[in-house]
Amino acid sequence: MRRLASNAYSMSSILTYEKKIQAILNENWTQFREFARAGKAIDMDHWSTFFAYDVVSELALGNALGMVKTGSDVNNTIKSVLGLFFFASNMGYMPLQNWWITNPITQWIIQTVGDPTTTGEKFRLWLTDSVAIRYNAEKLPVKPQEKDMLQHFIEAKDRDGNPNTFNNVLSEAGNVLGINSLKYSTDRY
Repeated sequence: MRRLASNAYSMSSILTYEKKIQAILNENWTQFREFARAGKAIDMDHWSTFFAYDVVSELALGNALGMVKTGSDVNNTIKSVLGLFFFASNMGYMPLQNWWITNPITQWIIQTVGDPTTTGEKFRLWLTDSVAIRYNAEKLPVKPQEKDMLQHFIEAKDRDGNPNTFNNVLSEAGNVLGINSLKYSTDRY
């Protein structure tokens, strides 16, 4: 899939993303001006994370989460992603880890006992829903005016010219968002 989705990372594609990033940056500056007017300090750790999540979600899924606008971890996304990475890193040591994770009993325990904001479940559901809306909209004749990464992933074809599967598209979008999470999240959330 990497080579098939490479158009999303081409220089011409990246240049089209500039307007989307600038819009989020403008909102960020608006928020900073409000801090300055009020004479308040800016916690750059939080704000750089909010900015990163908004930019990456805008590029990967076509809509920013709104963290810069609200100045908060919208829907506990950061907390959920950190929980997902904590869970995944601990499961990395388990033999037959895929069996443990996909086992119905394990899933029941996670859903029953686990906090959805710390198990990654909330993030997974949000990502799946976000990708599904666009992926299923592909059957409609109207396409986004400007391509974002998600559109490139959806339009990618395999070597035989077959359309990309939902799971492949979901995986690519998750990779983009996950890379952001690793780079910018902290355990403070």
